[in-house]
Amino acid sequence: MLIQGTKKFLDAIGVKPSELAAPDTHLELPNSFMAWHANVIPIGRRKMIVLVNNESRYPIIIYGAVKKDYTNIKKLIPEAIRDAWRVEGIHEDVIDAYIKKAGDITFAKTANRSMTARMTRIIEDMHAVTHYIDQNTKFQRYLSMMTGRFMQLAGSKEGLYPIERTLECLQEINEEEGLSLDVLDIDLYQLKIAINIEGHDIWRRVKIPSTFSFRQLHHLIQNVYDWHNSHIHEFTVRRQEEKPLKIIMEDSSALLDMINTEEYDVQVEISLALEDIFQETEEICYVYDFGDNWEHTVILEKVEKADKLVASYVDGAGERPPEDIGGAPGFEQYLQIMANKNHPDHEHMNLWAKYQREDPHHLKQIRSRLKGVLSNYVHFQM
Repeated sequence: MLIQGTKKFLDAIGVKPSELAAPDTHLELPNSFMAWHANVIPIGRRKMIVLVNNESRYPIIIYGAVKKDYTNIKKLIPEAIRDAWRVEGIHEDVIDAYIKKAGDITFAKTANRSMTARMTRIIEDMHAVTHYIDQNTKFQRYLSMMTGRFMQLAGSKEGLYPIERTLECLQEINEEEGLSLDVLDIDLYQLKIAINIEGHDIWRRVKIPSTFSFRQLHHLIQNVYDWHNSHIHEFTVRRQEEKPLKIIMEDSSALLDMINTEEYDVQVEISLALEDIFQETEEICYVYDFGDNWEHTVILEKVEKADKLVASYVDGAGERPPEDIGGAPGFEQYLQIMANKNHPDHEHMNLWAKYQREDPHHLKQIRSRLKGVLSNYVHFQM
């Protein structure tokens, strides 16, 4: 595996000029897929190592790099590739075959200005989704996932999507190595998500890849219920032999102050995969809007195999309460007023609810909207 670094990267890892390989040996297939361009960039007060594949443009990110990481870079790079590609649903044996075929890591200077410019473009795209950075995680797999879905120009060739080109190249390796494996090995979770309001049957059934994060599950719930994503939310996991776990939006003091850390363990949703939790439990709680306190029970109904890394809506029942209605008591009062056209507040309530309740045509749009569950997340700022 050839790592072609900028001067900043090569200086950071301490490679001597005499140890560098030729820089122009990995520009065309199949070698181009076995090579990565690398740079070190500042993100706030921390450093981030960014690797971009020569052929597919897929990015790998090592965040918060310190001296020890530069010393162990030959070990870290394969680990980071493996971590990012597993989240993409790529079969572990396929990843093993790639790392074996790529061989031992050697270093070289950047190939040419064109390759360096492409790496710079991808780094610029990455800045658009830096809210996916988890300050506590070295391998930023979900940041790779987001950036890997931006179209990249390829000189005189048509544009490409890094993840799609990556899968194509891995399939070619499969065929060359005679592996009878599907490139993708995806566990799909079927979840039933019900709003807990006594006397009401309001639920949605969805399917979502097990490697998706809890932030992506939040986005999915917002979509299938047509919530406005304008309030704080959190997940809670009850565990038998450990403290309950709170999964929160971000590692902020404002959110942490709301939680008794002696009573609960805390993780952030941004980089926690669903499979990390649902391997141990079949039920979790999701609360949206701490004022109205809309509590959702999320139940894992079954696991099935899939050949696409996409979330989907299956079915559902019941219309959700309007936003900012005042919780369950306000919802009951709303239903009474709406059911009585002679009520003095009926006309006013009907007009107000037009902008707060679930879009009656929403169910027809869900399947289309969920195609963007990876990239169309609206980040709520406190």
